[in-house]
Amino acid sequence: SVGVEKDYLVFAAKGQKASVVLPDGSKVWLNSDSEIKYTNLYGDGERIISLDGEAYFEVRKNEKLPFDVMTKELNVKVLGTSFCINTFGDNGKVYTALESGVVEMDCGRENTLILAPGQVAELDVRRPGACVRMSEVSVEQLVAWKKGLFCFRQTSLPDILKQVARYYDVHFMNLEDAEGEAYTGDISRNVSLEVLLGAISAQTTDIQFKIVNRTVYITKKRD
Repeated sequence: SVGVEKDYLVFAAKGQKASVVLPDGSKVWLNSDSEIKYTNLYGDGERIISLDGEAYFEVRKNEKLPFDVMTKELNVKVLGTSFCINTFGDNGKVYTALESGVVEMDCGRENTLILAPGQVAELDVRRPGACVRMSEVSVEQLVAWKKGLFCFRQTSLPDILKQVARYYDVHFMNLEDAEGEAYTGDISRNVSLEVLLGAISAQTTDIQFKIVNRTVYITKKRD
């Protein structure tokens, strides 16, 4: 009906990706287990979407109509740019990373950052309102999922397994046994869970995995 506000939802299930072209031509790619919402008012006096999970954006420039991404922990305002946002908080932090253009990140408590290309702003969800600004970040690495890759650079094994659990829809037991381990490598997201865990186990010092239905047990390798 004319004048009735409607909500639109775009989501990617676990193990899947999704993409959408918004009414103004802006593009959004969603990582596994992520979703965005917007209304039929989008483009008519506002460009506001809400995000839960992880997404990469290519925003159509419009100086008169900023593009706003609202999340539980932070809000991001742009005019026209390419950037990504991750709200999963696997390592206790959510972040915005800028590939091109300029974005303004509102962390709450009047704490605002302006990001330049190649920079990432992190928010420690354990300390609301605390922002950290970092430079020389590989945005390409952060959005490797868009190309169908897991990309790890000395990433802690617990953080890796949280990503794996979300993508393959499994649950890890004894995750504390993986603490202290780190892994570097690029792995296709098209491989089976068994192949991926085998590659990780071969590169770590003393961790192995056993898959039982949708549960993965972590144990120490025997000498």
